[in-house]
Order: sequence, then C-alpha cells, then structure tokens
Amino acid sequence: MSHDDCDPRCRRRRTVVFAVALAVAMVAGACGRSDAAAGPASGTPTTVASAVVDGGSTEFVDDGPLHGRLLGLGDSIFDWLHEDGQEVPQVAAAALGLDVVNEAVAGALVANPEPELAAEGLDIRAQYDRLGDTAFDWVVMNGGFNDLSNECGCGACAEVLDRLITDDTRSGEMVDLIERIVADGPQVLFVGYVDFPDESGLTDCEERLAVYNERLGRLTERVDGAWFVDGAEVVRGEMFDAFDPDLLHPSVEGARLLGDRVAARIATVDPRLDADVAEEREDPADVSTETTPPGVDTEWIATGGLHYPLEWIEDESFGAGFSMYVAAWPFQQTHAGPGYQTGLPSTWLSAGSSDGAGVYSTIEGGLGWWTGTRFPIEAPKFTMGGVSADFYEWANGPGAGGGTGVDVDSQEWRWDEPEGKYGIAQLSNRVLFPPDALNLDADADGGLFGYGYHPLPIVDARTVDGPEGTIEVGDQSWTAFLSTADFQGPLAFFLPEFFTKPLVHDTEYAGRFGTSPFFDSNPSSPNHPVDVETHDVPAAQVAASDGTVYAKIPATQFPDNGTGDDSIILDSITSYGSDALGAAVAEWFEGGPAPSGAFAPDAAVVKDFEQLETRDHFGWTIIPVGLEDGSPEHLIDFAAFTDVDLTDPTTFRYRFDLDWVDRVDGQFVIPQYYRLVDDDTAPFGRIWTPVREADVPPETGLLDFVFDAAGVRGDTRPFETPTDPDSPWMSPGPSSETFRSELGDGSVVTYAWYRFVDQPAIVHAGFTDAERAAMQERVEAIHREWGPDRTYLAPPSTGELASLDPGVLVEPPPGLEIGYVPIVTRQELAG
Repeated sequence: MSHDDCDPRCRRRRTVVFAVALAVAMVAGACGRSDAAAGPASGTPTTVASAVVDGGSTEFVDDGPLHGRLLGLGDSIFDWLHEDGQEVPQVAAAALGLDVVNEAVAGALVANPEPELAAEGLDIRAQYDRLGDTAFDWVVMNGGFNDLSNECGCGACAEVLDRLITDDTRSGEMVDLIERIVADGPQVLFVGYVDFPDESGLTDCEERLAVYNERLGRLTERVDGAWFVDGAEVVRGEMFDAFDPDLLHPSVEGARLLGDRVAARIATVDPRLDADVAEEREDPADVSTETTPPGVDTEWIATGGLHYPLEWIEDESFGAGFSMYVAAWPFQQTHAGPGYQTGLPSTWLSAGSSDGAGVYSTIEGGLGWWTGTRFPIEAPKFTMGGVSADFYEWANGPGAGGGTGVDVDSQEWRWDEPEGKYGIAQLSNRVLFPPDALNLDADADGGLFGYGYHPLPIVDARTVDGPEGTIEVGDQSWTAFLSTADFQGPLAFFLPEFFTKPLVHDTEYAGRFGTSPFFDSNPSSPNHPVDVETHDVPAAQVAASDGTVYAKIPATQFPDNGTGDDSIILDSITSYGSDALGAAVAEWFEGGPAPSGAFAPDAAVVKDFEQLETRDHFGWTIIPVGLEDGSPEHLIDFAAFTDVDLTDPTTFRYRFDLDWVDRVDGQFVIPQYYRLVDDDTAPFGRIWTPVREADVPPETGLLDFVFDAAGVRGDTRPFETPTDPDSPWMSPGPSSETFRSELGDGSVVTYAWYRFVDQPAIVHAGFTDAERAAMQERVEAIHREWGPDRTYLAPPSTGELASLDPGVLVEPPPGLEIGYVPIVTRQELAG
C-alpha cells in the first residue's frame, strides 16, 4: 500500500499504535512507501551494543569523481520517518550535500524467499538490484535482524548467523552483497544496530545481534571500500529522546544523531568531499536521557471497577444464559501501551452448581483490551473467555486460549500442549474469528454491541474414560450470539468437553465430583454481576513542595451517544429460560419444525438496574505498582463530575458535568488531573478529587508529562497454526484454498474453509463417525435456515448498533455455502 493509498485509519494507527517486539517493522510498511509497497514479513530490526568501534577498510577505493549520490538500503531503522523526509540516509546525505535515494523498506530481510515480496523491496539484495545501472558513490545500509527473528526467533541462531555471515567473514548472504556492491564501484558503510532501552523487551535478542554485528565489523576491516559505524556508540539505551515512542525506531533526534555520525564517517574517509563537511558533530551525550520530569513517579496505575448492579431474579428457571447490549468505544484516546488491560462493561456467567461445589468455572469474555493482545488499537475487541475449573484452561475463540499447565503466558502459543486452544468451535459461515480476538470496526464510537450465550444441543452427550471411571459429558453447547449492524446470529460455541476436561485428566477433580458441576450439563446462574474490570492503566503521581499529592491519568473517555450530556453504557440485559430457543432447537433436530432463531420474549426477563449512592457505582483507584495487600487504595471521585441516570431502569446512562468534562471528537473526556484530599466518607479516609489543569502547580512536572504509548505491541510475532500433516489442522484439513483479509488493527489473517466437522477443534475432540455425522447434519440445517440478516436477540431499547470490522465479514465460496466454516490459520502484521 502506498502512502497515497493510506486511509485515515491507517495513518492514525501509524501515529498511535507503536510496536515493541518482533515484526513491528511492518507497521511502517502498512502505511507504505511512496515508491514501493512493504509485504508481509515477520520480525523487526532491533538494536544492541556492538563489540566493534567505528571502523572499516584501511583503503579508500577511488572510483573517480564524485557523482553526488548516496543510496540507502535496509529495514525499518532506515525506513522510519520517511514521511517526514528525516530517515537516517536522508539526514546523512543532507549533511554531505549529496543527492539520496533510499530504498529501505520496513520488514525487509537480507534474503527473502518469496519472489513477489522480494520484488517489493522486502529483500535487501533486491533493493540494490532494482536500481539497475544507476551510479552511486556511497551505499549506507543495515539489515539482518528480521532474518534472525523470522527463522530462529533470536534463539538457536547459529545456522542463520552463518547463512548471513560466517565467523571467518568469508561467506554468507550479507558478505556476498557487500562485496558485490564494492566491486560495482560504490563505497559501503554498514550501520550496526544501536543499543536498546531495557524497557523495549528485546533483551533476548542482544546476544545474537552482538555476534552478528561483531562479524560485520570484522568484515569491513577485511574488505577495502567497506566501512562500519557502531550505532551503539551513537544511540544508547538510556537516551529516550533518541527513540520513537515504540522504543525501537529512531526519533527525529535519533535519526539526526545516526545520520550525522554516518556523514562524519564518510567525510573523514572520502577525499572527494569538501573538508568542511567533516566538521565535528554534536556529542550524542548531549542528548537528554530522561523524558519524565524530575519528581514524577510513573510507577502508579489506575485500577479497580465501575459497577452496574442489577435486580435479583429469584426464579432459577432463567438459567439458560443471558444477552446484553454494551456501548463499544475507545476507552483511552490513545492505547496505553504494554500492560494495559481493561474491559468495557461485561459479565461473569457461572454454572449454576459450580459455585456451590467450590469451583471457579465461568464464561467471562466481552469487549476490552488485554495484555496478551498482539495487534491492539483504540477500538475494543471481543473475546468469549471461557474458564474451565479454576483456570485449568481458558478458551477465547477458535484456536485461541491457554492454561495453567505450560501455557500461563498464552503469548507462547504452544501447539505441543495446546490446552484451551481447541475449546471453541466455529459455527458461523459469515464471520472470521481471529486468534487475537474478534475485531469491531476501528472507528467504533459508542454504538451498542449485542451479545449473549445460550445452550444449544449441537453436540450429543457422551461418556468418556476418566482417571476415576467414566465421565458423563453433557450435551450443552453454550453458543455465542451476536447482534450488530452488519451481522446477526450464532457465532461459535464452547465444546462441552472443554468444561469437563479437568474431570477426565486431573485426579484431584475426578475424585471430588461424582457428576459434572459444569456448563456441559448444568444451567447458569440467572444472577451475575456486570462491571468494568480495569486491571492496569498507567498513572503518574508527584508531591508538590507544600506536600500536596497530585496525580495524572491518560485521557479517558465515554461515548457521546445519547441526547445531550449523557452516555448510553448498557441496555437490555436479559436472562433466558431454556424455552427461549434451546428447547425449540432440540425439537427441530429431532425432526420438528425449524424455529426462526429469535429468542422467545416470554422465556426472557429484561433486568432493571439497581440505583446505588452515586459514589458506590465507581470503584477506580490510583495506586502504586506493587502495593501490598491491605495497603490504602484511594478512590477516584467520579461522582464529582459524573451522575448515574436510570430514568429508564433497563438502560444505564452516565450524565456528565460539562464544567469538568470536555467534549472531544464525539467523546466525553473526563478530568486527567487529581489531588489527594482528606475525606472521612472515603475508604482509608482520603480520595482523589479532580483538579483543573490550571490549578496543577507547574513545579510538579505533571503538566509536561506525556503518556507516550511506548510499545503498544507487546508481542508482534504472527499467530501460527500447525502445518504437520497429522495435526488436526491438516488431517483431514481444509476444503478450499487459503484466502487473506486485512483487518482494521493493522493485521492480516489467512483463512480457509473447513467442513464443519473437519475444523481443528472438532477433529481434536475425537468424536466418533456417528457423532460427527449428527453434528454436521445439525450445522447444515442451521446454515440453511438461519441467515445473518434475521433477528435473533431482541433489539436494544435505545441507541444505534455497533459494527464489526469489515475485514471479518466473509461470503462462502461457491459450493461451500452450507456446512462449511472459515477458520483462521494465521494472523500477522500487515505489510
């Protein structure tokens, strides 16, 4: 995609969605170069200290008069800032008075095996070759880390290192390229990767890159006409001003420092240049190493909950799930970076008998942002979030999940012990469910996202062998239904075995229960809490000279989707009886008439919200990181600028004091600054009360402090699925070729169409042929009778519906309209 083709959402992502780990280089490619498109490569150039000082060959190779041209080759370190014309090669050329052509492309490898991608500049060798016979005096280049990160993940990289450059520096793809360029006439200057801040999270790569850079330094000492600049001597990890907020790429200041050092090195060795361009450059030590004002403590977080209490239902027959409409909007003006985790209003659905058995087992997904998200943006995403016994495993979507056995960090995405990744089966043939969670439209601004769960009899009950005898697995397939502007209907369901797996594989649970207390065979509790659960939002705190303590939080906002000064947050939270839909579906599958799919209103109860004291609806606190249990957690006084409106008891609204709350771009932005004051009515006797910006003492430094979303992308490795011919993904495998779809979060998904019972989750479960045949027949009936444009969940009583990301909406290929489902097999940053 060229710069001119970038839509506003892409440009916004380039501004506010920053990367901090592997493959981040491709973010730059997503918004493109004006002269070449970046392709879907993986891995990101990182920066480490090199063992080699600035050096190079002992002899300048005089190729005649100066042509006045400099060529840049490489990856995103050289491609960064190209929209501003301040990338490293540009800075160096300007200082030397040379014309410049910069062919560097974000995400480029030294050697890209894909011919089409290589032709687009994602192969550094091809970047050089496509210039043809154009004459250049100097080639300034970098590259190599994308190869290392792609092929060995900065782990066991000896083979990849030797492929790039052997220890004796006599062979390798980079060796061949540098020697070939010198033989063509230009001088070559290789720029070693700079030293990264510890906060970048790439320390695992330092050892491999140090070896790589050390070899390149020795290569340039051996090859006449090749030179080396040690980037780590120019930009060091503590020089935060020299880095883009992603803590990987150079800022304008960092690019200037690197470009100036390159220019100074060239000027000292090239006698064809005027002497005055070799003037002394600014010492990089003069660059500020601190972006946080003195005294400001950033080791604080905003955490806690916002509460939406509901009336209590005494009738336990309404235990067949729930539905709700929740506003979908960007909670933070800018995504708050790694560690940021908060939900939008959501609920925790418990199996009716599991609580009584002393076991935590829930369906607790919803809209939000999570620390494990690889492709985050300001818009929320949706996850199903099923939890088996005491977090034995969790399942977020088809092919997505983890567990406490080996995969506590679900980012590892292990398939040797996949745990909850096979817990959910795809049901819809119209919506892609990416492993990074289901995308809503990137421009979500307060539309109501409807979703809920109801048990359908898709999977028959069966008996499996357990450690203490046979285990009866029920027939309840808890199915997620959506209600959005562009899709209505069932999306996916939890396999009953997901909830009973601890009984089958863990003697502790098998010995405790004679029968399953879980969702496979039990109703849900008709009463469940609704809250915003905020795990971690950055905050800053400082004490003024008079001892008064002030704090600052990121710009936090609520949707302007009401009729004036109000936000519609929740609507039509409904509990269901089994007759709402599941009983009619069971009759249908036994030969009865097909139900319309609409939930029966006489088997549903729409709940009223309960009015509390206004302050009791708000439980957000600002606390220091690492606070010990029992220590004071002081509340933010939301009630100072927000009121709760339950005029319609089934709709929850906030009303804002517009003297305190600003309207910005269709959102209500609450105060960012707070002062800690005494309050006998507050827990621990103090509360954070809002304070106007003009009343924050400048001496605190808070007015100058900026929450830069440093490293939004905590881990940008692709989500990859097994390609082993014997894996559930390949045996029997898909029924179609693969397709690709670009999403609004900057990622690309690869997907294929599987026969429903051939999808990985179903294959992995080991059903018999008869069980598979019954499921396939039922799903074909669902696809035939229930289209995406009819009503299932009753519409909300107010507001407009939210939309899904257009990239997740698909049409089945001809011949695969009935009984086939789209399964995502890969998700990666777009190129």
